[in-house]
Amino acid sequence: MAEVSADRSSDVRRALGLSIWDGIFANLYANLTGGVFLVGYALALKASEVQIGLLAAFPLFANIVQPLSTYLIERIGRRRSLALLGGAFARLLWLVIIVGSLYLASRKTLLYVSLWVIALSQVGTAVNNLAWMSWMADLVREEIRGRYFGLRNAALGAAALLASLAGGYFLDVWKDSHPRGEMDALRVLFATGVVCGVISLLIQARIYEPPLREGDGSLPFRHRLLLPFHDRNFRRFLSFTLAWNFAVYFTAPFFAVYMLKTLKLSYTAVATYAVLSSVTDLASAQLWGRLSDRETNKPILILASLFAASIPYGWLFTNRDSHYLLAFLHLEGGLFWAGIRLCTGNLVLKISPPASRSLYFSTFNAVAGLMALIAPILGGFALKYLPALLKGLELEWSPFLILFFVSATLRLASLPLLAKVSEPRERTVWQAVRVIRNVRAFTTTMGFNLVYHFWLRGKRER
Repeated sequence: MAEVSADRSSDVRRALGLSIWDGIFANLYANLTGGVFLVGYALALKASEVQIGLLAAFPLFANIVQPLSTYLIERIGRRRSLALLGGAFARLLWLVIIVGSLYLASRKTLLYVSLWVIALSQVGTAVNNLAWMSWMADLVREEIRGRYFGLRNAALGAAALLASLAGGYFLDVWKDSHPRGEMDALRVLFATGVVCGVISLLIQARIYEPPLREGDGSLPFRHRLLLPFHDRNFRRFLSFTLAWNFAVYFTAPFFAVYMLKTLKLSYTAVATYAVLSSVTDLASAQLWGRLSDRETNKPILILASLFAASIPYGWLFTNRDSHYLLAFLHLEGGLFWAGIRLCTGNLVLKISPPASRSLYFSTFNAVAGLMALIAPILGGFALKYLPALLKGLELEWSPFLILFFVSATLRLASLPLLAKVSEPRERTVWQAVRVIRNVRAFTTTMGFNLVYHFWLRGKRER
């Protein structure tokens, strides 16, 4: 028995290391086929604001299929095979876009084909993500979850940094030497992303999968689908998610459009700001993980969300020459969104019953996806019709800045909903504030200095 336990412990340690490498290559794939490069691709195809909003809506809209993924997990009894199938479908489907850009002469046709391909690809990604999350929940012990995912997110931040900086520089150099060859450069980036995605799946196939601990055969699955909605605490978290996601995704895809179209910034400049955000994410990821282990997730999520909610207000003062302000906004965004991503996932895991974890997580993602579908499309329509409205009112306001103001205000208005959520053994926000206030080596660029504040390495006493 001791030998079996030792073997399993060795399998788990190896799996945790492989999962970091899997995440690195998966993040390279995601960044090279998304973000500013996907926006640049859409603009190269003369996509409208509404169509760009659709592109932004697809990733989370695809999460609506995740309850079906939960059913498949319970029926099949294995997560790895389902994750690999969904990931392979999502990543290899990009070959259709790459080949289509070579042979489809009509930009309009290529745009519509790309919209359908990206939508289907995101369905595969949603299946992969849910199976992976269920898999990791059983693999990573709760007491080290914050620290481990903080470390993993730091590695993913480094990958995002590399992809953004190298990709942006490559696009600008290519455009300078090939003025009409932007599509060729994007094709190279997308192909590189697909290769990274395939490497990620090859690593993922070698990760140990512990036995599935979810499922309840006493209830039909169609009845179990309603369990999260009968959970009062989880319903509160869903209410916050609906409000927060609408506020965020109302403008999320249009920051890059604003920089490229209104501020006329180069891809290198936009990518450099993205790198600043990634550096801050990278520097603070382990901090947020240690804080979430020590102070629990909810108070940290409230604090990080409060600061992230105010960021769009800062964009109201930007112009083409406000490089310092744009840099600061991206640094601030990288810092606080690192905490939001980590604590949101951890909080869902903490307030979900272990036997129904995938079901709760898929319900959370489905609800988030529904609002993320609606919000950017409405944002796109707002950008389409606001110029005429502002002209009629003789106002010289930028439609983008109006959207940013609305987004920030709605984000702040959603935070009281989060305060009503309960987390097991949660600390108060003021306790978390006192911890952060007492750390003197805190900056927006470096996070906490763990050399000076070694006590954060320990687990919170219970």
